[in-house]
Order: sequence, then structure tokens, then C-alpha cells
Amino acid sequence: MRVAIIQFASASIHIGASLEILHSESSDNDSFYCYWGNSTSYPGRMSADYESFSNDFPPRLRRLVQEAAPDVILNSKVESDTVWVELRLHVFMAQIEKITFMNELISLNYDSISPGSALANELTTLLKNRNIDFRKNRKIIETLVRSYLEVYQSTRKFLERNKIQKLYVFNGRFLHERAVWDASKLQKVETILFETTRNRYHVREKGFHDRINNQIEMINFWDQSRLTLEEKISEGSKYFELLRSKSNPFLSQGGSELTTNKPYFVYFSNSDDEAVGFWESWDEKLGNQIQVVKRLQEFFDQQDEVTLVIRLHPNLQNKSYAQRRDWNMIRETKNSKVISSDSNSSSYELLDNARGVITFGSTIGLEAAFSKKPSLLLADSGYDELEVCDKPKNWDEVFMWIISSHNLPQKELEHRRTRACIRGLYLELAGKPFEYSELQEIGWGAWQVLKFKGRRMNTSRFVITYHRIIFRLKFKRILRLINES
Repeated sequence: MRVAIIQFASASIHIGASLEILHSESSDNDSFYCYWGNSTSYPGRMSADYESFSNDFPPRLRRLVQEAAPDVILNSKVESDTVWVELRLHVFMAQIEKITFMNELISLNYDSISPGSALANELTTLLKNRNIDFRKNRKIIETLVRSYLEVYQSTRKFLERNKIQKLYVFNGRFLHERAVWDASKLQKVETILFETTRNRYHVREKGFHDRINNQIEMINFWDQSRLTLEEKISEGSKYFELLRSKSNPFLSQGGSELTTNKPYFVYFSNSDDEAVGFWESWDEKLGNQIQVVKRLQEFFDQQDEVTLVIRLHPNLQNKSYAQRRDWNMIRETKNSKVISSDSNSSSYELLDNARGVITFGSTIGLEAAFSKKPSLLLADSGYDELEVCDKPKNWDEVFMWIISSHNLPQKELEHRRTRACIRGLYLELAGKPFEYSELQEIGWGAWQVLKFKGRRMNTSRFVITYHRIIFRLKFKRILRLINES
């Protein structure tokens, strides 16, 4: 079998995972390793550590790849036909002229190519906003579509020329990885995605942003574990306990800002950019977050028994001006309070003293279930199949939950706490251990590979600085396009 890895991400943990896979696959197969991260028109956000002007295969990476598989065939350049790319770019930009909203990008299609999902996710992350002006951002959109097409065609040519039968690519969320994934699926090549969590890596045929499959994987891992139920709960609880510990750098230590003596429900807003572009798996049947919060405020203002507390996500401060402006329009009303994104107020104190928790998919809704608090989920999420929360089909069910349905028996709350541990157990123990890599924890849930098979992964600070300066120079044009729009 002829097996290939196409790699863009340059963080040591991602490179390390690709080397582990290469070493495993190369013993019985002809192996190919492509590093295209420094030769794309749009500098990928994950490729900074190996950027260069020459676009050659990074020398240190070359030695590491050959350590993993001495007979590996290396490839370092995205190679596409300019005429082919420009023709399709022209067609897609004409289609984009008619688009107003991000989810309309799903309609992009020409010559069996559908870049809309990849484009939506990259735009949202890059511009820090799900609602953009497509006309004002035309230049940056054109750059992204061109780079997607170049990688897409290069992938098809590479797979055909080398008769590749199995392909590995990282994650499938980022623009270039999605281009590879889309091209390989059309070629009917067996395509495996890989991802890292903490000090382990995962390989999977289905995408890591397929919320249904993700939860099936978690449930299967729980069901197939040889641990006793008590041991599974103990291991699964570590995730939630760590989130509340002082080692969590994002933990707010401030006191409560509430000035109400009424019982309250708390709505925790969330940053859901990663789900953008995965429309086949994620939906917002009750409206977007702003619409949902306003509807909740209207309902709470119609009664006087309970208050709605709206806790804005701390990461809102890092979003675009337009997105911050939209959330700033959510003001306190007769029976609703707003806690700003820059507040140091403790989210856990709010949770612990609430009658119930309402979210749009924030993981704190899962934490609520672990804390034996009723949890209401108003959109698709990464835990909505785990039996940990209530997920209404319409607004009548939402209002009924607030009035009375949130009153759950203790047995049900205990059941939901146990089910929350399914995800905790998966995050704690699932995945493949790195066999040939020496790892080091460098921060909250972040790891780096120091050595692969005894060969040092990192390089001197001078070389790292050199690569990142080149990346900034390449990305400077992108920032200029963003600023112009």
C-alpha cells in the first residue's frame, strides 16, 4: 500500500503525531511525507514554526521524517496550474457576490468543488466574527479561495501521480487541511484525520467536528472500558475538578456581582467559532445567540418570580468590534442582569447558586450536569447526546422548562452527573500514547515534543525567531487586507 501524510501544522505536538503515524505505517508500506505549510499562497495560521522564503523542505524536519522512515519520499511544494485555479476562482467569486450571510457559503459549488465550509471557518476565525460584510472583505476572501484551490488541485495531482491509497491529514478544520480532505474524498482515497489532546493523539475516519460521531466515540470508549463504574466516575471527574482548581489559568476568583435577592437562572454565552462551516452537524434551530438571549429576556420580564443572569463569555474581549458591539446591545431589563465579559465575577459561584443553567453549547452546561444542576441547551453542542441536559425543540418547551420542568428528581441529577463523566473519561484516557516521542507539558493542557526517537525536535531560538519573522512578513499582507476592509 502507498501511504502519504500531507502536513501543514508545525507545532511540535502535531509534527510529533505525524511522525508517530509515519513510523507505524512505513514498516509495511511505501510512504510519502508532504510538508506544504510554507508554500501556500495564504500563510496557514498553524505553520509559523517552519516558514521560509525558499519553500524548501525544512532541514530539521527532513532529518526527523527520515528518522521515522528512512525510505520515505519527501515533497515540499504546493504545485498547481495557474489557469485551472484562476478559472475556478473567477466562478466562485461571482457566486460569492450574491452571498450576504456566512451560512450561505454552503451553496458554493463548481466542478464538484465545494469550498464554502472551509472558507466559512477560516473567515470566522481570521476576522473574529460570524457576521461579515462580504463586499468589504472581498480581497481577503479571494486570497483564501485561491489558496484553497491551489492546495485542492495539488492534492488531486499528488494522489493521482503517486497512486496514493491511504492519506493522513491533521484535524480537517483549517483551510488547507480542509482542501486536502475535500480533494481526497472526491478521489475516493482512504482518508484518515489525526488530532492531539494533551499528551496523546487520535486517528479517525470521520471529522473531529462531527458532534454526533464525537459523542459516539466517547460513549463507546466508556462502554468498552474495563474499569468499574466507580473507577470510570473517578477518572471522569478529574476533568471537572481540574477546571475548578487553581491550576486553571482562566478561573475567575472574584465574588458575585449580583444585586438581586430573587432566585435566578444563569445564561452562559459561548464562543462557538470552531463549529462554523460544519453545517451538516451543527444547527441553531431557535435562532442565533443574540436572538435567543433577547427572547429569554422578554420572557423573564413577563413575570416577577425569578431573574435571568446573563454571563458574557470572557473571550468576547478578543472578538471583532462588530461582535462586541452586538453583545453590548444586550442590556439589563426589568428581570435580567448582565455580567460583562471583562468581569472577574466567578462563573462557578453563579452556577452553584442558580436554579438552573442555560447555554448555547458552552461546556459549562456540561459542568452544570456534573454539579447536579439542571441544564438547558438551546443549540447543538458537543455533549447533547450524552443524556446530561434538556434540549427543547421549540420555545414553548423552553418556557415550560423555566417555569417547572427544570425541577428534576435527585435520581435524575445523579444520572446526569455520571453521564457527564463520559466526556471526562474520554479526555482523561482516550487516544494513542506517543511511543517514540519525549513530551513535556508547557501549560494548561498544552504539550510539546522535545525529542523523536532521541533526535531533538526543537531548534535554536534564533532559528525559531527567523521562521516567525518570515511568517509575520507573509501574514502582513493578510493583515493589510483585513484592515483595508
